[in-house]
Amino acid sequence: PQPLSPRGIISDGNLYLVEASFVPGGKPAVPLRTPVLLDMRYPAHKPDAIYRVEGKSWTPLESTVQELLLTVDARTPRLGIFAAGHRLVGPSRPSGSENPLILLAVGLALIVGVALVAGVRIGRRR
Repeated sequence: PQPLSPRGIISDGNLYLVEASFVPGGKPAVPLRTPVLLDMRYPAHKPDAIYRVEGKSWTPLESTVQELLLTVDARTPRLGIFAAGHRLVGPSRPSGSENPLILLAVGLALIVGVALVAGVRIGRRR
């Protein structure tokens, strides 16, 4: 079970609980002395940030998206629950325009379709 995202924010994958402890004592490693770098993979839709989830509040962290690797990175001074996500703008479903591979596939399909129609018309004239 995971907390539901607030209205207007969509989770792009799973939520993750990040904890740390000292070895060998096992005591919690909080507070952190320096911020840690979170590197999260996302499945398809490009997130705009990694969000720190605290109850019903989702706070965006300053993040960098690596589209070719399908990862998003952010530094955080605190551990806890995190999710890659994006703010909902416009329709409730992604349009697909965010993914250049989808645009390429649609463009190639149109070119092949036009070539087939042109080939059929040329064949009928002969």
